[in-house]
Amino acid sequence: MVSNTEIQAEATGTDDEIRMILLSTTGTGKSSVGNTILSRKLFEAKMAPVRVTTKCASGARIFENKRLFIVDTLGFLDYSIKEADIQQEVAKSYQLTAVPGPYVYLLMVEPGRMLAIVHETTDYLRKIFGPKAIDHTIVIFTHGDELEEEETTLDDYLLQFKSDSPIRKLLQQCDQRYLSFNNKGKDAQKNEAVRNLLKRIEDMMSKNPDKVYIKDVFEAVAK
Repeated sequence: MVSNTEIQAEATGTDDEIRMILLSTTGTGKSSVGNTILSRKLFEAKMAPVRVTTKCASGARIFENKRLFIVDTLGFLDYSIKEADIQQEVAKSYQLTAVPGPYVYLLMVEPGRMLAIVHETTDYLRKIFGPKAIDHTIVIFTHGDELEEEETTLDDYLLQFKSDSPIRKLLQQCDQRYLSFNNKGKDAQKNEAVRNLLKRIEDMMSKNPDKVYIKDVFEAVAK
């Protein structure tokens, strides 16, 4: 696949740029999703119970006349590192997109293993970026290949959860903005996932009067 990928890119703030921040707990496949979107193994990713990403990293790709700018962040809830240090490093992701700010937070959830801590993850999102960040959030279910192996769809998988379960509440708060990513798929399948993501982002922006998310504490950085 031909790739126009920029390493340690900077946000330009141009109209054709879609600025995204990747968020999750440690070990969900967050960095792999970033690599799929960028069509290149830019962010370090491996199967491990401990964090691989140790600081914010950025990358960009030109895809169908759009500049996709991504910031990868540290995983939440890693008790080997002080919470304040994690929050400070994750907050840097906003600064990297502060021209004039991110369009979307991509919140990674791994089916099965990570569903038990969905509530803590969303609390972390609000704590760092503010209560309205959820209005700019899309949930990405990682490891889509496992759903395919079980010959089930994401929607069918979600039917097993009650309406008052943490994951269903999260999806309701996000206005049902969610999709799955198969990072092991073929190039055509990965590109289709990127197109679906961009469609979700466009739909979200069309319904949201504040297309770009600017948190009060970062306004000085964004100017």
